Amino acid sequence: MRTAKISRKTKETKIEAKLNIDGKGKYEIKTPIGFFTHMLESFAKHGLFDIELDVKGDLGVDQHHTVEDTGIVLGQAFKKALGNKKGINRAGYFIFPMDDALAIAALDISGRPYLKFDGKLRRRFCGDFDTDLLEDFFYGFSIGLQANIGVKIEYGRSDHHKIEALFKAFAKAMKMACSKNKRALKEMPSTKGLIGKPWKFTINFQGAKNQRFFSMIAIIDYGAGNLKSVKNALDYLNVGSRITDKASDILKADRLILPGDGSFGYAMKNLKKKNLVKSIKQFIAEGKPFLGICLGLQILFEESEESPEVKGLGVFKGKVVKFRKGKVPQTGWNKIIPKKKNIFKEDFMYFVNSYYAVPKDDSIIAAMSDYNGNFASAIQSNNVTAMQFHPEKSGKAGIELIKRWLKCWQKELYPA
Repeated sequence: MRTAKISRKTKETKIEAKLNIDGKGKYEIKTPIGFFTHMLESFAKHGLFDIELDVKGDLGVDQHHTVEDTGIVLGQAFKKALGNKKGINRAGYFIFPMDDALAIAALDISGRPYLKFDGKLRRRFCGDFDTDLLEDFFYGFSIGLQANIGVKIEYGRSDHHKIEALFKAFAKAMKMACSKNKRALKEMPSTKGLIGKPWKFTINFQGAKNQRFFSMIAIIDYGAGNLKSVKNALDYLNVGSRITDKASDILKADRLILPGDGSFGYAMKNLKKKNLVKSIKQFIAEGKPFLGICLGLQILFEESEESPEVKGLGVFKGKVVKFRKGKVPQTGWNKIIPKKKNIFKEDFMYFVNSYYAVPKDDSIIAAMSDYNGNFASAIQSNNVTAMQFHPEKSGKAGIELIKRWLKCWQKELYPA
């Protein structure tokens, strides 16, 4: 029997789950959100999964934590119950009609979390359920299961029917993906010979020394930046991440990446427009790991010659200046040379920049490079790391650097 039991308790939610993948669709589900409970019951029934679920959450705040955490726990339960995944179909899909509505679900239990959600709803609430959180449930499920999930509401009049059709389609797709293939019961459904061996790393902030965690990484979307290439690099490392422009996601994240292409002024204008400045500063102030890439390094400073009328985030004192010599932008490979013991190693990285930062405090400079004169190509101070180059475009050396940033959160590598 492929079964699992998951218990998850945080300051926001307390969730107990029992799952039998090879069940008959029996369920005993309790959540504080009636419509959400109904949808989860439909999921169990149509997937023929036996599910016992007890959910308690901080509805005094809102439904977000309760809904997303339920998705995470259910995903984790399926992941645990599937074991080594030998013999499963791995992928599944289904198109489900419900009166006026039609929904599509497809998934691949690949070991890599990713969600593509496409669904327009007419109302903010369906019964007592906040429909804005429908995507968050499936996102949480993809993280817990470590699976690629694509769900789409093709059409429909009734929001109730559209959402219910989506849950039923997802149940049928999950049933297909989890089902055993009789012709390959002892085979791993991957040319790699394994599926999603968790890539974990040790962190020791917020009292979590020597514990092992998946780090939830938020990649800030402010209308510019090399978002997809950064996301692809993290996907390659089997690390869960989410591209977002929501302040709430930023504050919930374990780690934060601010990528960047474009101009200093445009970036700051969009960050302010999306009300993200305060949440970024708060995240950094809380001491959680922050990574700035290219323009994401520059806007940490007070000002830039590129947009003299615009103030930066002001995390560090100093300004951003333009290269005085040579062709700009600097485009191509350049060597970085570490100034002190840190995650940086002497190697060639890929640059595209016309400007560089000049910190007032030289001690935060982590690496230097030479482009007709030396300039700071990386900075590091406490929990903040930033680099002028693009590690996600720097091949193996860049991937190894990202991996070191993920792994290393020790005092000897991040001196105060």
